[in-house]
Amino acid sequence: MTEKIPAITEDDDKQSPEGENPLENGEILKNEEKQETVNPFEDLLPMFRFRKSAEPTETEDGLEDEIALMAADDEAEDFAWELSEDGTLTISGNGAMPNWNREIRIPWYEQRKEIKAVDIQNGITGIGKNSFSGCSNLKKIKIADSVKSIQYGAFRLCNSLTYVRIPGTIRVIGYSAFESCENLLGFEIEDVKDDSDAITDFIGDPFVGCENLAEVVIHTDAHFNEVESFFNTFIIGKKGSMAETCAASSWSNFICFEEIDVSGINWSITDNVLTIKGDSVFSEFKCP
Repeated sequence: MTEKIPAITEDDDKQSPEGENPLENGEILKNEEKQETVNPFEDLLPMFRFRKSAEPTETEDGLEDEIALMAADDEAEDFAWELSEDGTLTISGNGAMPNWNREIRIPWYEQRKEIKAVDIQNGITGIGKNSFSGCSNLKKIKIADSVKSIQYGAFRLCNSLTYVRIPGTIRVIGYSAFESCENLLGFEIEDVKDDSDAITDFIGDPFVGCENLAEVVIHTDAHFNEVESFFNTFIIGKKGSMAETCAASSWSNFICFEEIDVSGINWSITDNVLTIKGDSVFSEFKCP
């Protein structure tokens, strides 16, 4: 089945069906004593911090600040989805996916347990907030190079994910994007052709609760700071990269591609399973 997603307007989120608890709808309450507007979720939900300008600016590190992409992307035109009999959810359109503050609004929410693979096709520029949260049987993710951002909670509680590979064209990964993916062992950012300066920004900790995350492979470069989920995780990247510098702030073990010696070792990846064969022993990886 293919369905088109109606645009979510501000008025839609303000409506509270009769009989529903206004707190569950995230409505704004008024403090009767102080007569001030109070958001009951202000201290509960992590929020993205966006720059107001949509134009890239220079950070202190001399990098282009592309966090604005997450706020500036237009919602996808002709945004549609289709769930096939084999459990593959295909997302198509032009522009960014909508953000869903309440999971019950997600059009495939009732079928989330049937989803085994997600295919985000070319034309989509951003993966919306909470898009695939709770898809506990999701095992494979395919993301087109047109995608530039992954929003907060996009793949939260996807406990069947073991290895995730994303294109190096993604510039921003939001806080808790892969929260509590308990079986996630590895994460990889692919290389980008004709763009040696590609950098992915991690906003806060995208991997909160991913206690089994063992390695993060960065073929391009990445900027992150004090990501607690990277504690004792191996970060594999380029010598002299920003990722190498940032790894120290996250108590991570950094390994340079240049220092990996796999002579006498044969390896292959099939269905996200790394198989290693040979008659040698891995030596300790060191980066001078």
